[in-house]
Amino acid sequence: MNVGKSPIGTVLAIVCLALLVSTFFVPSWTIERSERIISVDHIYVNSTHDFKLLSVSTLHEDTHSGQTDVRHLETAYFEIEGSSLGLHYLVMTLMVALASAFVVIFLILMRLSDRKEIYRDIALGLGFAVIFLALGSGAYLNMMVPSAVGDSRESLGIALETDLLEIRTFAGSDLDEPFARTITTTWGPSIGWYLVFVACVIMLFSIWFTESRPKTEEEPVDEPED
Repeated sequence: MNVGKSPIGTVLAIVCLALLVSTFFVPSWTIERSERIISVDHIYVNSTHDFKLLSVSTLHEDTHSGQTDVRHLETAYFEIEGSSLGLHYLVMTLMVALASAFVVIFLILMRLSDRKEIYRDIALGLGFAVIFLALGSGAYLNMMVPSAVGDSRESLGIALETDLLEIRTFAGSDLDEPFARTITTTWGPSIGWYLVFVACVIMLFSIWFTESRPKTEEEPVDEPED
């Protein structure tokens, strides 16, 4: 029996792999804080904290009398004392890494599917495992990271050189107006979180094209008559 390969399914699986790998380098969750100090010389302090799988990247912009000072910090999660962010992001990193590895094995088995039908069946099972792991990493971020940031906001604020709110929700905003100041804080998912779900949809279509590929049986060879 010859089990045909699906070129479209293979291309979609490669795209899914590229999206999963890219999540290691882009933020999955972001906090933006903007502070305006009303004085003789207007002072603006903006900070953006991009939470990636392996570290949190911080960009500070301090504007005073028309002059802007820009500082960039890259902080590994395990360098932040008293925070469980390192553990949570380690779990998500392992889930995404395992999903990426399964996509690679999926592609290899699809290349071998002409030899044995069982290879395609295993590949389909791995495809669904990819979707499960990717969705799980996104859901884990939704449930665990905001509360971890809220529980460790003091130590996290010291590490990131900023003042953080006690965040408890996955996405939201807050406006605070203390004396002579206006502080606006927004937080929520970033591009990495969305890419995970796009990768899941693409992998689902890859499975569909692979499964719907018709199986063709080899035609029997007529033996010559004596």
